Amino acid sequence: LFLLTNACLAGAIATAAATGLHRRGVAAAWLTGMLAAKGVIGFSYVETLGVWFFSRRRGWSVPMARAERIVAYASAGWLPAAVLLAAASTRYDPAAVTAVVRRLAGPTAPAWSGLLAVALAFGIAVLAFESLVWTGVRRLRYANP
Repeated sequence: LFLLTNACLAGAIATAAATGLHRRGVAAAWLTGMLAAKGVIGFSYVETLGVWFFSRRRGWSVPMARAERIVAYASAGWLPAAVLLAAASTRYDPAAVTAVVRRLAGPTAPAWSGLLAVALAFGIAVLAFESLVWTGVRRLRYANP
């Protein structure tokens, strides 16, 4: 329920950004919000499988049910990511991002450097979620099942 609540909040943030900042239509804004909410749920379950798999390999006592609970509580970390990505995407223009990267890295920076910069921004945005997951796993890795 907590994961679903945070997914709905992330979807609402994306919908508000799409309507208010991007001036998209109602259907496109709704689709953007739904994709954001589904992305939160999908990425969270990928993280759950990763926590479960790597915990077993390290000999930690983190069964699937505990991994799901850790990730569900850490899903509050998706909200800063949704806000950051909604704010950053208002000005996203691939040519402008590439121009800024070339100004910083030099004129010989490859054309795909703009995509790399967007991927780096997404990585920074997800850092809050990953930090919360790691904290939960570290605290509960030897708990009784």
